[in-house]
Amino acid sequence: MDLSLLLDSHKLNMRTSAIIRRGDEWLMHYGVNDEFITTVGGRIKLLEDSQSALIRELKEELNLTVSANELQFKTIIESFFDYRGTHYHELLFVYLLEVGDELGEGEIFAQPDPHFVFKFYSAVELDQEIIKPQELKVLMLGKDNHGHYIADNL
Repeated sequence: MDLSLLLDSHKLNMRTSAIIRRGDEWLMHYGVNDEFITTVGGRIKLLEDSQSALIRELKEELNLTVSANELQFKTIIESFFDYRGTHYHELLFVYLLEVGDELGEGEIFAQPDPHFVFKFYSAVELDQEIIKPQELKVLMLGKDNHGHYIADNL
């Protein structure tokens, strides 16, 4: 059971994600109907810690097997935003994962959900994209590195 609680038109959401870096590129994904990109990850399940959830999500979404010692905790982003008619209060646990060439080049096509596109972006490309939550861009481009962000986008 996902740690996601719907109350009227409000949702409390617990997620985890990875800033996946390969040299000077970052792996991001976007929904085919969305106008923004974000880091790879997903919802945390009840009685599952954020690190184990991320290991599971990376296997499910990218068929990528990683161990806990490969994930470096970076921050928690607490966000308040609207998405498709629902008001969200989300806690996002963010980890850094360094990878080599095991994911291939450009877009990654071997993921189970056809509604998402996974792609590597350069720093120049990232700077021109809408990234949600926007604090991810700050972390990825090295402009800040403190422990907790609050993003109120309502």
